[in-house]
Amino acid sequence: MSDEATFQKLLTDNPDDAVNWLVYADWLETAGETLRASVVRLHLEMLEQTEHVPRLAIARKILDAAAELPRAWLARFPVRRALAGECWGARDSDEGVYLVQFRADGTLLFKQGNPGGTSDEPDTEHGDGYWIQIGDAMAFSIALHNNRKKDFSRQDGVLTPPGKKPRLAGIGSNADGTIWTWKLAPIKRSEFDDSEL
Repeated sequence: MSDEATFQKLLTDNPDDAVNWLVYADWLETAGETLRASVVRLHLEMLEQTEHVPRLAIARKILDAAAELPRAWLARFPVRRALAGECWGARDSDEGVYLVQFRADGTLLFKQGNPGGTSDEPDTEHGDGYWIQIGDAMAFSIALHNNRKKDFSRQDGVLTPPGKKPRLAGIGSNADGTIWTWKLAPIKRSEFDDSEL
């Protein structure tokens, strides 16, 4: 086995062993893979944090670096709660409803509107945007429903640490320059599939 294969087996067999991850980061750095080494160290730093704001700040650094790294490598980070196939939802301060379904192929379906109202139908063929999960860090982008402009909004978030109620929380921004914070909680698939919000 190559050194990379040896490390991957060790990390797969012992995903929560921080020492193995740190040794791997050192090896990556020695091999000239400084960006990957940095992501490994950031991931460990995020896991040590219990407060949301520092976790989110670190998650955003991971997500920014991830744009330059292969998804197959990023998928090796341990995931405490896999989002693929799950539905999450929220209400904002104006009682607006937001529902997201994270599909296994990396696309997502999105619905929004007012309670009791209806939403544009999600684009089940192409998806309404894209998402990625790297350990507890995650990002998704949503296209406008009416003209399918790609990446209309970017959402960076982080899962709550173990032992806390499951939540995704983060910061969003759109092509118009608006910035906001958000929180999502898991919902049943039937709630997402219901034609009424």
